[in-house]
Amino acid sequence: MLAFNVSQTTMTRGTRWRRRPKRRAGRCTRVAVAAARAGRAGHPWLTLISVALGVVMVGLDGTVVSIANPRIAHDLNASLPDLQWVTNAYLLALAVLLIPGGKLGDRFGRRRVFLVGVVGFALTSSPW
Repeated sequence: MLAFNVSQTTMTRGTRWRRRPKRRAGRCTRVAVAAARAGRAGHPWLTLISVALGVVMVGLDGTVVSIANPRIAHDLNASLPDLQWVTNAYLLALAVLLIPGGKLGDRFGRRRVFLVGVVGFALTSSPW
């Protein structure tokens, strides 16, 4: 039995079936064309480096409070359950701000919001 997809075939004159040529996607999407016209061509290596920097900063951000727990316990005379509350409150505040951060990225541009976040994190993490 011969099976074929009707959507990819067409009937020409006579009773002969012929395959339609496949439509190939263009080399550029509309977004890439608009970015190229605006002079903002993508740089894949810079994108990879900036995303890797963001992932490292997220991992660092999650471990900062855990590393600071002994000092927090000493300064505040906190017990182990108190330190767990401090760590959970910090990570909960971080998680709550993810959705508004995504909304700001949609509104003002992901690149701009990412750079503001990286610079803000670096400034608030600096020891001076």
